[in-house]
Amino acid sequence: MAKYHANKVNFKVLIQSTNRHRSEQLRQSLKSLGFKEISCCNSHVEAMDRFKFRKFTHVLFDANSHECSVKEFVVTLRDLDAASTLIAVSSEPRIDDVFGLLVAGARHFLGIPFTVEVLDEVLQEASEGPPLNEAVLTAPDRNSALVTVILNNLCKLTVIMRQSREFQSAARDLVAQQKKYYQSVDLAKTFCQGSDDDLLQEIMAQCIKRAQTAASRLGRMRKRLGKQRLGGSDVEEENVSEEDCS
Repeated sequence: MAKYHANKVNFKVLIQSTNRHRSEQLRQSLKSLGFKEISCCNSHVEAMDRFKFRKFTHVLFDANSHECSVKEFVVTLRDLDAASTLIAVSSEPRIDDVFGLLVAGARHFLGIPFTVEVLDEVLQEASEGPPLNEAVLTAPDRNSALVTVILNNLCKLTVIMRQSREFQSAARDLVAQQKKYYQSVDLAKTFCQGSDDDLLQEIMAQCIKRAQTAASRLGRMRKRLGKQRLGGSDVEEENVSEEDCS
């Protein structure tokens, strides 16, 4: 976070929008956040041409286009400079379309209308890494992958909450892990396939599966300990840990 804020004055931002009012709103918001070098253009084609001759650290672009495929636009810019941070902007985003842009290489998305605070948060998250990890972007079952991230973050959160009662170092990690958990829930609700009920059904299914797995591990460990007490073979105990969040 500190690195992002410290580097704002050095970032070079390109705004591509066919809507002049939106383009000006983005430009003024970026200026208020401390960005110095900001360029604007109307079309995706013009943006690609500019990108060939000038480096931009960030590109805010329309998620919809009538002149070219936006996915091809993203792929082209990524081929020209893989380090550039691409952010899709849309007032009426189709979730599957936005997800497709993230798969193609965009780092985040910004919904319209937006506040300066939301823009700053999106830029920070995009600069530090994409909102969805590679496993989710390439998963054949998107809901399953999204729920896995939620439950893993929840498991880590509960462990840190318990440890924070005893260790100050864990208490410092608590806020960051809480944020990761809440973000994973919000992203899952945004990008889930189907309705919120479909997402809820997947959460329930995975919770049941994890509970069964934990019970079976505990049962196997009890059997092995029982054999050892009865003088059975020396079998290494299975490590059952609350921190096993996989």
